[in-house]
Amino acid sequence: MPAQHSNHRPRLAEWVAWGAGVLLAAPVVALRYPPMGDLPLHESLVSLVRHFGDPHLVPPGVYALSFGPPNQLFHVLACLLSLALPTDLACKLVVAAAIVATPVCALRLARHLETTPWAALLVAPLALGFAFRWGLVGNVLALPLVLASLPPLDRFARAPTPARAAASVGIVLLAYAAHESALLALALAALLLGGAASRAGARDARTTALRLVPAATAAGLAAFYAAWGEHLKAPSILAVPNAYGAGPAVRLLDVPGVFFGPVDSEIRYAAFALYAVAFAAFLLARRKESRGMQVRFLVVGAAWGVLYLIMPLAFGGSTLLYQRFLPPALAVLFVAGAPRADAALRPLVPLLATTVPLSALLVALPAFGAADRDFRDLDAIIAQVAPCSAVAQLDLTPRAPSHVAPVPGAAARVLAVRGGRLLFSFTDAPTSPVTVPTAHQWNEPVLRMVRDPTEFRPGYDFRRFRYALVRLGSEYAALAPIIATVMAPEGNFVAQSGDWLLFESALPVDPLDAPDAPLPVPAPESLRARLSNRAP
Repeated sequence: MPAQHSNHRPRLAEWVAWGAGVLLAAPVVALRYPPMGDLPLHESLVSLVRHFGDPHLVPPGVYALSFGPPNQLFHVLACLLSLALPTDLACKLVVAAAIVATPVCALRLARHLETTPWAALLVAPLALGFAFRWGLVGNVLALPLVLASLPPLDRFARAPTPARAAASVGIVLLAYAAHESALLALALAALLLGGAASRAGARDARTTALRLVPAATAAGLAAFYAAWGEHLKAPSILAVPNAYGAGPAVRLLDVPGVFFGPVDSEIRYAAFALYAVAFAAFLLARRKESRGMQVRFLVVGAAWGVLYLIMPLAFGGSTLLYQRFLPPALAVLFVAGAPRADAALRPLVPLLATTVPLSALLVALPAFGAADRDFRDLDAIIAQVAPCSAVAQLDLTPRAPSHVAPVPGAAARVLAVRGGRLLFSFTDAPTSPVTVPTAHQWNEPVLRMVRDPTEFRPGYDFRRFRYALVRLGSEYAALAPIIATVMAPEGNFVAQSGDWLLFESALPVDPLDAPDAPLPVPAPESLRARLSNRAP
């Protein structure tokens, strides 16, 4: 069969890539809320910015706008949409657009590399993987942005001009706005692509200097934020210890986990096995000869894979660092390692590629269903909270020790809808567009309860927080009456909806701009002590 009539059918592959993106994004918009751990925390920031200056939701003087740090692209886009839409829908639409864009941008990269467009279907499930399930919205946006940025950076490296240098600076600025990991990844890609082009072409000083523009811009932005951002970190951020985490061997074994996120291991490995079969089919269909362009990008993908193996787990108050480099690494390796666009593919290869997004959706659907129920239950609780109140959200479900604090991110929707302030929120993060100034930070309760929410002390904390929003988990629903008993008499039971319990203070409550204060001595009885006293 002539190459132009081969089985890969470029137009069909393009429509299938768009369809895969829409299919994976549909539950995000159609259901109440997606299973993204941190998304409600980010939505609360969007809401605070959107309603800044409204004293009925944003207490005057408690918050300050802080635009300029990295990682704020999601908030800016969602804020713009929230001018016409509710903040939850605005945030979901930005996420959905990023999911759709992931296979589409992979398709554009495949065209640039002259590999088969069917490779975009192998990239599509990465949009619902680790970053999505943890709610790392900056990385959800960064994946399609990185894929879309590689072709212009490659064209600039091969034929640098002042106009293309200016465009590369714009790309770096967008990466800075999306997430710092995207900034590092694209700076490394620009150096590698520039180095490859330099070895193959002109090496005069002007050309070399132009090729260094993207990496130099990235280095300047990183240095600027390193010097400026340190003073923005609240004590809760500074208290996060640096840690390397698991070694390279363990990280290699965890590739399926990063690929699909926190799902049952049996399902995760079964889905990953199907993925591996599909990728193997692509490799077998690849012609033996390699083209220089594809090799350059294989090197870029491998370099990002090395970052996954060597970067720390936590550093400078940020956590889950090394995992963020694997999705872009795999995406580039899948596209650059695919067969040529003019290769005559057996029908089995496109068929396998098409099943990959479908399997990823099937793996994710139970989590979508659980999130839909959980957030509908939470809506009923939020309706009971008075606007502009202080709320302490407590996750009393058992949890293994981790660098990630036991904070129920879903509960942050109360801040997005009712305003006020929370015990735990992203307003203490230096990259947030709205922060709490030092004078109004409540660091004592945050540091006391960040690792152990049973350190909540009703006799003391109900003088600071008007509400306590407790999540038990369905397997511990029978404990609800006991929790209601030990919260009394300082906390009155208000309502229960699903896994959520709401308590309101029966004590006089401090104003929202009250200064921080040390725990009194002797300290009032903790929730843990009260629960222990009731143990059989």
